[in-house]
Amino acid sequence: MTKLDYEPLIDKVRTRLLHWSHKPLSCAGRLQLIKSVIASITNFWCSAFILPQGCLDTIESMCNAFLWSGSPNDTHKSKVSWDDICYPKEEGGLGIRRLRETSLVFALSLIWRLFSSTGSLWVAWVKSYLLHGESFWDARDGSKGSWMGKKMLKLRDKAYPFIKYQIGDGKEAFFLFDNWLEQGKLLELVGASGTHMLGIPRQAKVAIAVRGSAWQLRRQRGAVQRQLVALIQAAPVPNREVGRDVVLWRYKEGEYKDVFSAAATWDQIRRNQTKVTWFRTIWFAQGVPRYSFIAWLSILNRLAAGDRMRNWGHEQSCLFCGERDETRDHLFFACPYTYTLWSSLGGSLMPSASTPDWVDTLSFIISQGSRTMDSVLLRLLFQTSIYHVWRERNARERNARRHRTSWIPLEHLARYVDKAMRNQISSLNYRAPHKFEGLMRHWFEVCCLP
Repeated sequence: MTKLDYEPLIDKVRTRLLHWSHKPLSCAGRLQLIKSVIASITNFWCSAFILPQGCLDTIESMCNAFLWSGSPNDTHKSKVSWDDICYPKEEGGLGIRRLRETSLVFALSLIWRLFSSTGSLWVAWVKSYLLHGESFWDARDGSKGSWMGKKMLKLRDKAYPFIKYQIGDGKEAFFLFDNWLEQGKLLELVGASGTHMLGIPRQAKVAIAVRGSAWQLRRQRGAVQRQLVALIQAAPVPNREVGRDVVLWRYKEGEYKDVFSAAATWDQIRRNQTKVTWFRTIWFAQGVPRYSFIAWLSILNRLAAGDRMRNWGHEQSCLFCGERDETRDHLFFACPYTYTLWSSLGGSLMPSASTPDWVDTLSFIISQGSRTMDSVLLRLLFQTSIYHVWRERNARERNARRHRTSWIPLEHLARYVDKAMRNQISSLNYRAPHKFEGLMRHWFEVCCLP
């Protein structure tokens, strides 16, 4: 596949992103568009073609630029690397799936069809014209066939661990190549001369090694060959009455099923890292996406506070109290201004643990779990407070650059946070017998504002 072949896909994605660039979207809104619309477009193409790496890298670069800057052409505003973003939310990312992993899953699904879709015209054509009746694992990568067919042959090493056979009549699985004995390719165990020693042709099916109701194999002299023959004779003998051979796909280590699962396959081929303890503190059903996004950045310490801006040659003190060293921990909530806001709204939710320390506050919220009204309100207040404090801080920074001295008093900011809390709780519209039916009433009880 050449660049000219996949250029329509690049143009379509770029057109969508440029169209959204004119809309006042938050980062959370852009994230949702990438995960839904752009992912749907690329998934459609990946289901039909094995896209080149250059195509996938171009699309991911545009999506990364759009997420942080609102434009697919501005690539210099990223706060978190694309690799870190593409981890699941449970592992500290944003849940975007890497296109190279998605493309590989679709490619593996095509290989699965070669084994499972016996009634498919495409499968019949591939087996007859490209494989010539030989095993897919032993087919030569010659000049015949399409670009797609050659790419599928190059993926055999990745696909082989996922496929195994459950022997029925033994007329589908290849004796020396398919994984039917839990030993992988038998040809690799016995070597090229093994076909002669075992008396089994290279492209023979399992059923050829059966005579009547017993295995029929030559006696062996070598230790490896004798051990292999012993394993074969201990296996169930193929029987016509059992039915046809069943091809199975690996869902996880030691678990196979007779249907393909894209989710299970992706989970096995993707990059993994340790799950984060604060996952449910940021991402939960009652949260506001744009609040959650800013809270996620704050936990990763990627907000452009004064300590980070100092690395870029810009001095910035705290705009609330004048503290010279403005850091994430100072803003949330060591600053007297922000701590007063936090304690005035959430003091009743954490009476014995109310502290200006970021680590202690986050640890207490994590320890409260996620199944009580107090925990829901505490997590929602945490991200709502972070969002509005950061928004007010940025407004004061802009006003300072324009030589303006207007700012929102603490009492007004507390009212804004309280109103945002009540608006979000109202939008949830919980009714009896839901366990959170009294969430608004409970907020009125714990909120410390007069």
